Parts: sequence; structure tokens; C-alpha cells
Amino acid sequence: MQVNGTVVTELGTKADSETDHIRVDGKLLKGPEHHTYIVLNKPKGYVTTMSDPEKRPTVMDLIPTAKARVYRWGVWIGPAKGLLVLTNDGDLANALMKASSNVPKTYVVKVAGQPDEGNWTSFARACRLQRKVAIGFVLRPRESV
Repeated sequence: MQVNGTVVTELGTKADSETDHIRVDGKLLKGPEHHTYIVLNKPKGYVTTMSDPEKRPTVMDLIPTAKARVYRWGVWIGPAKGLLVLTNDGDLANALMKASSNVPKTYVVKVAGQPDEGNWTSFARACRLQRKVAIGFVLRPRESV
């Protein structure tokens, strides 16, 4: 075993996995994984893909200092804006995304004009088809502010 390049021969030698380079049989041990959580208010015009072949601005352009590879939770197309969570915590991301986790989600959609009943029905149908699962929708006009 080596700690910072020095062979350790004394039983009970202490090492810090956060700061020391520890090798066992020549293989570098990795310390515990550090999770990164970024909560972002995605502005309109940014896409949520990690890189874009069309060269549109991505949410990754907004967080260039993120050292970990993060994945998004919440899918927003370019014109949409709203809360986006980026994390490398796979357990949390899976728990939030899985339909079986029953995490309630509320989406407020702003449309031009006054939609009629047919528009509401078409919107609900499109959302169900896009997600390929039956999602319980409650569609109602927002109260005037």
C-alpha cells in the first residue's frame, strides 16, 4: 500500500481519502462520490440538451463551472422557461423521474388567447401521447392575477 507515493509499512497509519492519494496493489482508490445539485431557473431560448448540433445555447452554457457530469431532471423545450434540476445523483434523479414514485408535478402553460374545450382536450391528448403513459391531468384556466 502507498499513501502519496510512500510505501506504508506501519500498522495503523492514517490516511484521508479526500486529500491523500492511496494505492493498493498499484491501483488508485477513489474516495466517496460527491453529489452535485444545481437548481436552475431555465430562461427562455435555452435547450436542455448537454450539447446541441444546431449550436443553440444550452443550459450547460449557464453553468460552466460545474465540475461533475450532471444530468437534467425536468424537460423543457427551447421556448419554455422554468425550474430545472441538474445532478449527478442517479438515485435522486430516478426517484424524481419514475412515474411510480408519485412525485407530484405542476406545469403552468401560458397560451395566447382563450383556449376552448377542444384545445384543452388536444393538449391533454398530446401530453399523454408524448409521455406514452396515462398521466392524470387536471387542466384549468389560471385565476386572473
